[in-house]
Amino acid sequence: MILNSMEKYISDIDSKRFGIKVAKINQFKNDPLELLKNAKAQGIDLIMSRVPISEIALINTLEKIGFRLKDVQLTYNSNLAIIPEQTENMEFLLRDALSTDAEQISLIAEQAFQHYGHYYADERLRNETSSIYKEWALKSCSNKDIADKIIVAELEGEVIGFLTFKIQENANGTFAIGGIGAVSPKSHKMGVFRAINIEGMKWCKSAGIGRVEHNVLTTNFPVNSTYSKLGFTVIRSEATLHCWVND
Repeated sequence: MILNSMEKYISDIDSKRFGIKVAKINQFKNDPLELLKNAKAQGIDLIMSRVPISEIALINTLEKIGFRLKDVQLTYNSNLAIIPEQTENMEFLLRDALSTDAEQISLIAEQAFQHYGHYYADERLRNETSSIYKEWALKSCSNKDIADKIIVAELEGEVIGFLTFKIQENANGTFAIGGIGAVSPKSHKMGVFRAINIEGMKWCKSAGIGRVEHNVLTTNFPVNSTYSKLGFTVIRSEATLHCWVND
């Protein structure tokens, strides 16, 4: 019974990636301590959880039983009512990604995310951070289950930035979620990320997609600033916590 109750939480991709048994639990309808006991009995090594930052009582309970805060994210949303104009004197070209761009895209991700997110914040997983984001970017280039659209910025034949999008549907209609995106370190302060996002907003609207949302770490100040200036509004704030079950 315990095995069946916990199996639905197992993250195959993280378990294979780290060589341990990893569970992702984002809702705690039952007593978190009982859930932790079940996880330990099943041989789960690590639990990753993402919960609304407003649920302070739950977060405090999780902290008491061994969970540790690893990041806080904001979700930005635009209903695409107003789309800013592109800068006329852009030095770079915006276009859809090609299959031949995959290596350059994955390299940018590897460089950009070396010290980023909840994986890096956990010292036991830290060494894997760059490869995680590199793999995510690489798979986005070939797997429609991960990304439906990738916009890149190109300068003198070289990809200098990218952003992926995945189309979703719910009871309120069709929307797009930004996946992974980054700008090469040498191309910062050129307005690349802003321009790619405007192009993404234009694509969403032309495709009949009602809105677009993006997740950003609260500590990623430049990206938070970009979405605020583009007219996005915050609709969610969530905390990511890790618990090493046998500690």
